[in-house]
Amino acid sequence: MEQTCQDAVNTYISDRERGKPLINELKIGHKKLVIEQSFRNALAKHMQQNGDVDGVRQIVCSSINAVSDEFGTNSLPANLLSDAIDLLRVDQAEELFGYVEDRIDLWKSEAYFDTTKNIILRMCNDLLRRLSKSEKNLFCGRILLFLARFFPLSEKSGLNIVGEFNLDNITTFADSDDDEVLGSADDAPKEEKFVNGNVYKTFWSLQDFFRNPNKCYTSVGWETFSKGASEIFSVLSGFKLEQSRGKKRKNESDAMDTSEISMDFVHSGKYLTKKELFDLELNDPKFRKNILLQFLILFQYLQVPTKFKTSAHVLKEDQLAFVKDSVEKVYKLVEETSTDGKQFLLTVKHILKREELWNQWKNEGCKKFEKPNQKKPKDGVPPPKKAKVSSVDKLRQAVREGKTDIGSDHLNSIWNATLDEPSNMEDSLPQVENFFSEAIKELDLPVTNPKKIFLIRQANKQ
Repeated sequence: MEQTCQDAVNTYISDRERGKPLINELKIGHKKLVIEQSFRNALAKHMQQNGDVDGVRQIVCSSINAVSDEFGTNSLPANLLSDAIDLLRVDQAEELFGYVEDRIDLWKSEAYFDTTKNIILRMCNDLLRRLSKSEKNLFCGRILLFLARFFPLSEKSGLNIVGEFNLDNITTFADSDDDEVLGSADDAPKEEKFVNGNVYKTFWSLQDFFRNPNKCYTSVGWETFSKGASEIFSVLSGFKLEQSRGKKRKNESDAMDTSEISMDFVHSGKYLTKKELFDLELNDPKFRKNILLQFLILFQYLQVPTKFKTSAHVLKEDQLAFVKDSVEKVYKLVEETSTDGKQFLLTVKHILKREELWNQWKNEGCKKFEKPNQKKPKDGVPPPKKAKVSSVDKLRQAVREGKTDIGSDHLNSIWNATLDEPSNMEDSLPQVENFFSEAIKELDLPVTNPKKIFLIRQANKQ
């Protein structure tokens, strides 16, 4: 009987119309489960013999048809995709994932979503673990974008509601002596200010607070962070930018102004912390923007109330004063960073404001987004929409009724009322002074209701 079922499924995969009656004739218990196993056997045999992506796609498409014909469970297509991607090479898995993306509307449909969401999530996570983030970063991005489109915005599994931090993101740097001067005096201009090794160590040690902001709520942590932040703000305020020296070189030797150079460089996921590069990094406007943005994000987190913060995660008044004063310093430093500093700051403020609203939404329990004043249909059946009548249909209807349509209801009423006796049209027309008299008087009255529609704005007076 198992072989008979397998033969019927194989026929169904190659020819749906021929295989459908064969499956209908099967008289076995737990029919859907047996058919699902037969599909998996067909997939396994295909992977052993050939393993091409087109064949896998055909088997998955047939499984979707089987679900439509009520031969299989709704989780069957997702299980087959998960099995296939586990067995395929990375390049083949990337090709097959394009099919998963194309059918996203199917996976999100009411019939499939609840039964397939966990399977698809597990499949994507397993695939991400196989991929190299440096060599397959585009494919990783496609997977993450697919998950963002697949799951609803209110899906709590992807919202990090408890506010966990990526504590594994550790920034390593070299130990440095206090009196060690960084940079090369032979290559740098004479007016260049060098920073010593103590500043280098303080600068990169602050990354530990960006990685775990809750350390700022401890007394020792706050003292270390506030002292280090103040020192870095002082260094950034007094340290000349490369852009300023670039302008000077342009005036002296017609060199290119570095402020005109595009900043669309290749993004790097980690900072370069070698001591030899520190002087150059402080001269880089893009690097400064990244650091200053980290400060702003941290300062916002320290001030904004979060649902899962404990009673110990509260700043004192003097600490809050330091945060507010530091935010103003960072604003000023961002504006001075490059020629587009003010525009960049406006963008950052807008993003951080959105982050506050996002945090408030999470504190309120991640309510589903619904259109305001949306009337819910009775018995789940939406009311029929009124069909829009085109101008041509209006003209045809008027001709059938023996009337004239000249585009305005008020003009139509005057014209059609005197259609039999056109000479009476002059008597039907109101005098201009009388027609607008009430509207003119209304304009002289004080406005008490800003939403009021004045008579002068009515359609018959336009």
